[in-house]
Formats: sequence, structure tokens, C-alpha cells
Amino acid sequence: MQFFNKKISKLLIILLLITFTLFFSGCNDTIPNDGKVTLDISSDYKEYVKSEIPSFTLYFDGTLNTIKNVNKSYYTVFSGNEDIILSDALTKLFKEYEGKVEFEVVKEKKSKNREFSYLEDGKVKNKMMPLDDEVSYNEVAYIPLSNGLKLTIDYCRFVSDGVTYYSWCYERSISMYLYYPIMVIENEGVKELTILTVPNKVKIHVTPELRLSNILQKDTYTKPNLYNFEYASGTSLEEKKNIVWDYYSNYNLSERADKFTFDYLNNKYQVELNDAGFQITWLNKLS
Repeated sequence: MQFFNKKISKLLIILLLITFTLFFSGCNDTIPNDGKVTLDISSDYKEYVKSEIPSFTLYFDGTLNTIKNVNKSYYTVFSGNEDIILSDALTKLFKEYEGKVEFEVVKEKKSKNREFSYLEDGKVKNKMMPLDDEVSYNEVAYIPLSNGLKLTIDYCRFVSDGVTYYSWCYERSISMYLYYPIMVIENEGVKELTILTVPNKVKIHVTPELRLSNILQKDTYTKPNLYNFEYASGTSLEEKKNIVWDYYSNYNLSERADKFTFDYLNNKYQVELNDAGFQITWLNKLS
């Protein structure tokens, strides 16, 4: 997986397939969420993470429905809602991370009007909203969260009467995905999982998408090569290194050198900057 890829990501294709599968199979029952929706690592992984586990919670005023049959705790799909509730919540979220969010326009659709959903007697109905510029945008927002994780949201954006709204795309519902970069370590002879934080746009190799039993049983996942990461930004080697240094300066970076340590979630790691990329190595628990 890769954070903040300018091209249409593999993730979006997966999400689209999931949405179509849910729709055509009829498995689109929803569950109500009062005031908040939380994304978290799956429960089977939690047992092996011996530290604080960051998560993400979207807060809103009212109730929002999410699709029941999505079985990933770090992923959710919204369906059958008062659009204005979710639109207002996303407006607040983007404002909170203003200057840090990266937006990717996936598709533009020309039209004079755009449907906007509301509930009446428990049933979803649509009203037509005039588009100021006669265009709506299928878009993905990439958010580097303050807890070190990355969040993506895909939706449709449009402007009506000078107000920006966020709604479902005609091709799919609004969805949110929280990324967990995982490292497998051996602590006193016992395998554990730690959660990493990595700079934006960096491709990660070990995630909760993988089968937990494979991660714990196969020695492959403790080998250093899985925790080699390519530089994702920068036009020169010096600039690439600066981006990594600057990122880890938020995590108690030891010094500005080609080999340094940083702290994250009660674990100490070493980063070694090389010509082709950088390697992260787990050192020890902090307490």
C-alpha cells in the first residue's frame, strides 16, 4: 500500500469492488452510529501489540449509518444517511488538518445539478442541488493524523450556492480507511507486533490485510528487508533525507545524521538513511 499516491491507487479499485459486491449481493444492511464512528486495528492483532494502539474517531452531530457487512475494523462505508450530517463532519475534519490534507481529484462530472440525500420517515430521498460551476468532483482526501497514522476518505465534492458539500459518488458510497504499518519483532524470544509511523507517500509492506497466523509463524516477517522503505518524495538525495529527518523530528529524533533513533508508542527504533531508501530497525521497549 502507498500513502498519498497521485495516481488512482490500488486501494480505490479494491474499495470499488467491495462496494459493488455489497450492492449486487444485497448485503447492504446498515447499522446506526450515534455521534461517532471509530476505526481501529482488528481485534486479533491487538493481542500481539504490547503498547498503546492509535485509532481514529470521526465525530458528528446526529446518527450516521455504515454498512454492516464490512468486516474490517479499520475500514468503513457510509450508506443511507442524511448527507448534511456527514458533509458537516468532513468539513470540520478537513479544517482541523488544514494545510496537511492532500486532495486528489479522481474524476470530474459535468452537470447542472447534483443529488443530495436526506431521510424522511426513515427512508432515503434525494433532492437536486444546483452546482455553481456545473461540475462535481470524485475525490480522495489523504490525511496524516496527529497520532502518526494515515487516513483516506473518498467522496464526491461540489459547490452549491457558495457552500462546499461532501456526498456519495454515483459509483460508490463514502468510505474511510485507516492504515496500520506493522513490524514483527522478537522481544525476549517472543514474537510481538509493533505499529510504525512512516512519512507520507511511503509504500508499506506489512499491514493487517495480511493473515495474522502467517505473520507470526513465518520468519520472513522478522527479516530486515521488509522494513526497507523507498524515499517517496524529493528530487535529490539530500532533499529526500531532509524529508525523513523532518518527519521524525516529531518523534524524539536523536540527532540529524544518516543513522538516528526515534520513539513511537513506547518503542525505540533506529533509522538508517541509504542511497536507495531508509531502513527501520526496532531497538527496545522504552519502559
